[in-house]
Parts: sequence; C-alpha cells; structure tokens
Amino acid sequence: RKMSIKEETISKMSMEEYLGDTLVMPDGSKHKTAIVLNNCDIVALYFSASWCGPCQSFTPQLVDFYKNAAKNKSVQIIFISSDRDQASFMEYFKKMPWFAMPFDASQIKNKLSQTFQIRG
Repeated sequence: RKMSIKEETISKMSMEEYLGDTLVMPDGSKHKTAIVLNNCDIVALYFSASWCGPCQSFTPQLVDFYKNAAKNKSVQIIFISSDRDQASFMEYFKKMPWFAMPFDASQIKNKLSQTFQIRG
C-alpha cells in the first residue's frame, strides 16, 4: 500500500523525535519513550481534553478497546492533552490506562497538533 505524506514523515522520524524523550503515567511515573514503544506494532496518538464533550463520551470506549488490544502489548495509545491547566489534565488523565505526553511538553504538542491539523 502507498503511504500518505504524514505516514512517510512519521516513519522517517523516531518516536522520540515526535513525542519527546519521556512519557508519563497517571500515577506520575516517568518512562523513556523508546522503552515504552519498543516492539509496538501500533502507536495511536489520542488528542483529547477534559473540556471536550465528545471526548468525554469517547474515552471510556477507547479504554475498553485498549484493555482488550493491549493484552498482546502490540498497541500503545499516547494521550496528548489540549487541557488548559495541569490540574484539569491530571483529573482527566486518571481515567486512562495508557501513557501521555507530559503536560508541560507544549512545544512538542503544538508541533503534533499542527502536523495532524488538530484544533482545540
């Protein structure tokens, strides 16, 4: 199959270049991006925010999918927040069983949002 321009761009970059060196979990623990994503067949970027009504409805469905898909460890979801403050980010992130880009990684988040044409 022919890859899209965005897919080609991503494939030429390491995930660390795209997501930064560190990812976090809801408990606040920090993990090296390269280790978290090692051997993943699929890495999904979940752009979401606590103030987004449709996101609030979709997140529980995505959690159910992830719990089933992650059994074989080939799928990883990375939460990329558009929340306006750290407290809102953490409150919403606690509902998710996957990793997130740190809230203070705004430059990386902005670059990804631009690449994928995310608004909000």
